[in-house]
Amino acid sequence: MIIIEGTGHAGVGSVVDVSNADVAALLGSKVIIVSEGGIGKCIDEIMLNKALFDVKGVEVLGVIVNKVLPEKYDRVKKALTLGLQHKGLRLLGCIPKDPLLSDPTVEQIQQKLKLKVLCGKANMQKRVCNTIVAAMEPANMVEHITSGTLVLASGDRVDNIMVAVTSHLIVQSRKKKVVGIILTGGLVPDEKILRLLRRSGIPVMVSDQETYKIAGKIDTMVCKIEKTDVEKIQEARSLVKRYVDVDEILRNLEKIDNK
Repeated sequence: MIIIEGTGHAGVGSVVDVSNADVAALLGSKVIIVSEGGIGKCIDEIMLNKALFDVKGVEVLGVIVNKVLPEKYDRVKKALTLGLQHKGLRLLGCIPKDPLLSDPTVEQIQQKLKLKVLCGKANMQKRVCNTIVAAMEPANMVEHITSGTLVLASGDRVDNIMVAVTSHLIVQSRKKKVVGIILTGGLVPDEKILRLLRRSGIPVMVSDQETYKIAGKIDTMVCKIEKTDVEKIQEARSLVKRYVDVDEILRNLEKIDNK
């Protein structure tokens, strides 16, 4: 069996006459459409993609829907099963959204934004679960520091930089650990502050851009699973095993082979 990964929606590549649908037709392969969670928009997009596969004579085995909000999972799965069945399609899997798979490491953010690292290189593999813009008063900032927090602060906001370091060092539990600090505006604190940052072990990076521009880039950042990310790979395998009907997929492939 050969599994071929597409490059986006069914029409990607049409500009040079090698869309995903074209490639599937040329190779004589069957297709499983993978869509993002939802109901109305999800089914609309699935049917739009299926239309191009139909035009190219490509058989669609079914659909896997990914990143379904956990609190809506049961309702969405039921609606998708009935809705797709009505369209003549099988729901082969419905996978809940898992923050672990979308959370980047400090190093991934540093590399994508091309940030200069001042210190803390040994801890760049920590995962970023929460990002805060430290533009508030220090007392208010403390309330926003949770597990896996990345702090964005102007390099001259020594008060908030010290709050980030202090919360990292004195909190005994790991529930409020700061995993990284990005100093913005191209500003770097006094050498005495830098010595404290180095002692903390927190990865500290510098950007010439302003705080909100960096925050926007992080918010829209897409971090794919890399071959070195063992934790994410194990989690993805576990999700597929639990939520995708692999046996049903294999049974349908066997039927095709027998034909």
